Amino acid sequence: MFFPASSHSRIQLAGIVLLPLCVGAAANPYESDFATWGNRRVLSRPVTAISAGMMNSAALQDDGTVVQWGNNWSDENIVPNDLDSVVAISSGSYHMLALRANGTMAAWGRGDNDQTKVPQNLGPAKAIAAGSYHSVALLMDGTLALWGDTTSGKTAVPKNMGTIVQISAGIEHTLALNSAGKVFAWGGNPQGQATVPTGIGKVKAIAAGRMHSMALLETGKVVTWGDDFARRSDPNPTAPDITDTLHTVKAIAAGYGHCIALLANGTVVGWGGTPQGQTKIPTGLTNVLAIAAGHDHSMALKEDGSVVAWGWNAWGQTTIPAGMTGVKSVAAHFSHTVVLKNDGTVVAWGYVEGGNSPILAPAGLKNVTQIAAGENFTVALKDNGEAVAWGDTATGLVKVPVGTGKVKFVAATRTDIFCMLADGSVVKWTPVWSGSTSATEVAVANSENWKLFAAANGGALGIKENGGLVGWPDAEIPNTVGAVAAVAGGYSHVLALKQSGDLVGWGDTSETSVGVARIPAGTGKATAVAAGQLHSLVLLENGSLVSWGYDRQHQTQIPKGLGKIKSIFAGGWLSGAILDRTVVTDIDSRGSQKLSGLRKGVYSVEVRNLSGELAWAGSAAWSGTSWKMGFDRAGAWILLARGPDGVVARRVAIVH
Repeated sequence: MFFPASSHSRIQLAGIVLLPLCVGAAANPYESDFATWGNRRVLSRPVTAISAGMMNSAALQDDGTVVQWGNNWSDENIVPNDLDSVVAISSGSYHMLALRANGTMAAWGRGDNDQTKVPQNLGPAKAIAAGSYHSVALLMDGTLALWGDTTSGKTAVPKNMGTIVQISAGIEHTLALNSAGKVFAWGGNPQGQATVPTGIGKVKAIAAGRMHSMALLETGKVVTWGDDFARRSDPNPTAPDITDTLHTVKAIAAGYGHCIALLANGTVVGWGGTPQGQTKIPTGLTNVLAIAAGHDHSMALKEDGSVVAWGWNAWGQTTIPAGMTGVKSVAAHFSHTVVLKNDGTVVAWGYVEGGNSPILAPAGLKNVTQIAAGENFTVALKDNGEAVAWGDTATGLVKVPVGTGKVKFVAATRTDIFCMLADGSVVKWTPVWSGSTSATEVAVANSENWKLFAAANGGALGIKENGGLVGWPDAEIPNTVGAVAAVAGGYSHVLALKQSGDLVGWGDTSETSVGVARIPAGTGKATAVAAGQLHSLVLLENGSLVSWGYDRQHQTQIPKGLGKIKSIFAGGWLSGAILDRTVVTDIDSRGSQKLSGLRKGVYSVEVRNLSGELAWAGSAAWSGTSWKMGFDRAGAWILLARGPDGVVARRVAIVH
C-alpha cells in the first residue's frame, strides 16, 4: 500500500521530531542506556529505510533489525524475535512484510485473509509490497507471488507483463512496473485506480494508495489517477492539479488519501487527504533521502539519518523513539513509555486514550525525582514535593487534587494514582469522567521513614525501614512474606523480593491460566522485581533475567546480548532493563587506546589511586581513541568521568 524507501548504508541518525533527544552534542544517539521488549521498541542503530502503515510506523536499522511503534491492534508491531538480516520492509493496513538478505520473507500482524501466510516453496524474492489485506512479492525469477484477500481480483496477476522491476499494493488494487517503464494495474477499481492512463510516458516509480495511484515519470513529472480527492491540493473539484507544477520529483509515496513527493533538491511536498496535517510538511525539512506515507501520517528519512514524521499522532505513530542515555528510571504501561533522566527531565512517547491527549511531558517540567505510569496517564514527583500529572484529560486523573500536600512518593495502578504524603498519610484519586476529581484519604500511616512505595491492583504498598510490608486499603499481604527489600504489583498479582533474595508471589498463582504470581521452580536468588499487567520480570543475583506469565506480545522473551543490567521495569505488555555501560580497559600514560562505548566529548574527570585517594581532577577530552588530559603519572589508577548526560563512572587502569 505504501511506497517502500530505498536502503542506504551506515546512515547516522541526528535529529528526531516530537521526542527530544537529550544527549550531549557529541553523543551517539543510538547508545541507549536501556533496552525494551514487548509492545514498544527503541531505535538503537542507524536507520536505513522507513515504512508507514494504517496508524503505525516502522524503521529498518543498519544491522538488519526492524523497529516499530504506533498502533498495535492486530499485533502488527510485534516484530518476530528471530527476525534478522532484513533488507526491505513494507507496511500494510494491519500487517507487515519483511524481506531478508537471502530472499526469504516474514509476515506478521493481522492475518484474517491469510495475508501473513507466506506461501511455501516460493523461490527467493527481491521486492515486497503489503496492501490492506493482501501481500505481493517479486521473485528473483521475475514472477509475482500474491496471497491474502482474493476478492476484486487483486491477486489475479495479468499475463505478458514482461520483466517486472517494481511493485506496490493498495487497499483493493496492485501496481507493477516493468523494465520498459510500463505500468500494469489490477484489482478493485471503483475510483479508476486500476485504470492506467494511456500515453503517460515512461515510468520509473509507482505507488498505490487507498483508491488512487501515482507514477513518477523519467522526466521527473508525477501522474496520478483514481480518487480525485487524493489528486488535488484542495478537495474543491475546481482546484488546479498540483502535479502540473511538479517537474523535478525523485520519489513518491501514496497514503490512504494523500500523496507526498520528494524533490530533487531534497525537499518534500504533499497534497490531498483529510485535514490531519499529513501533507503539512514540517518547516525547514531538507536533505531528505526517502519518504513513506501511512493512513493519515507521513515520514521522511534524511541524509544524516534522522527520521521525521508528521500528521495524525493518536497512536504515537509520528513520535520516533530514539536512543536514550543518562537514564535514571523508566515507567511504562500499555501504550506509552516514560523516561526519567539523571538531570531531572522527563521524556515520553506512545499513545493514550482520548484522541489528542498529551503524552509528551509538560513543557518546562524539571527537577523530577520519581515517575509512575497508568493506562492513560503519567504522574511525576518534583524535588519540592509537588506532584504533576498528565494524559487523558477526560478522566480527571491529570488534575492533582487541591490540598494534596507535600508528596514523598508517587505510584500508579492501571486506573488510580496513589501518593504518600510527608506526614505518612496515603492519598488516592481515581477517574471521574466529568473531568474533575477529588482526593480520597485511604489511610494514615505512622510518620516513620518509609523506604519504598508501590501500587498493586488492590491499592498501595509501603516498605518500612525494617523491611515490613504494609498495604492500603485493600492490598492483601500474606503472613509469610517477612522482611521485604522490594515489591512490584500488576493487574492481578504482587511480587515481593525478600531481604534474603528469595521471591514471594501472591494473586494469580493458577497453574491452568497465566499463573503470573507463581514463581518458577529453580529461579534462584534475585536482586530486583518488576510486574507488567499480566507478566513478571526478575533480575537474578547472577545478572541474568527471568520472566513468565502472559506472552502475547513477547514481553517475557528476553533479548540476547543485553550485557550488564542495573535495574528492570515493566508495565502493560512491556518489559525493559536499564543497562550498565561502565567501561573497563587499560590505557597507557597518554591514554592512547581504543575505548569502545565511551562517547566523544569533554568530561569532568577525577583520577584516584586504588585506595580511592584523589590524585588529579580537571577537564579531559576523549576523541574516541585517546584522552587528552593534564595527568601523566605511572601506576594503576581509577578514572571517574562525568559526561553531559549525567554521572558516568568509568573504571580505567592507567598502566605504563
